[in-house]
Amino acid sequence: ETSEISPSAIVRASSMSVSRSLYDAAFETAHIYKMVGYVIPLLGFSLYQTRVLEDLVRHRAHRQETLKALQRSEQKYRALYDNVSVGVARISPRMEILELNRRMREWFPHVDVEGYPICYRAYNTPPREECCSYCPTRKTFEDGQVHEAVTDTPTPDGVRNYRIISSPLTDAEGKVLAAIEMVDDITIRRQAEEAIRQAKIRAEQASLAKSTFLANMSHEIRTPMTA
Repeated sequence: ETSEISPSAIVRASSMSVSRSLYDAAFETAHIYKMVGYVIPLLGFSLYQTRVLEDLVRHRAHRQETLKALQRSEQKYRALYDNVSVGVARISPRMEILELNRRMREWFPHVDVEGYPICYRAYNTPPREECCSYCPTRKTFEDGQVHEAVTDTPTPDGVRNYRIISSPLTDAEGKVLAAIEMVDDITIRRQAEEAIRQAKIRAEQASLAKSTFLANMSHEIRTPMTA
């Protein structure tokens, strides 16, 4: 016997099918919204990361260009610093020698700046135990001004005369961080000046002696001879 399906059963089955379809549709929609909710922030974060990376790349490129420019500037400075005809030294407030250019290294080959030697000990032979009284660099550290002096520096080959001009190297607040010494060896010039001075003295003495001799001769000639 075939059982008959009642109309109410058909209606209930149809309703259940429709409800299931609606449920599936709703679940699928919710899943899509959920995925969109994940994706949109991820896209935003990805775009942010991209901008950050682009900024980092630009910053890196700018930094590299800046470093190259600094290197070129340093090379120019070093070429000028090492090839000027005068000596250049950088001195710390504790009177330590921080840096010497090529000319200074030629004049003082025994000075090793790696050990931060004290200038008045390193430059003088035998070494001094205290700062020179005329030291222009010491005065620069005291008042922050430019000072000049001529040294009498004892060396194994005799006394050398150096003309030193000391200038302050300051920070943004005006504090003296170091002193730059411009040094010129004027020993030969001083010797020539001394030779000229001595020659002038001798010439004056000879002229005075000649004048005295002529005056005496003139007096004897004018004085009658007596027996």
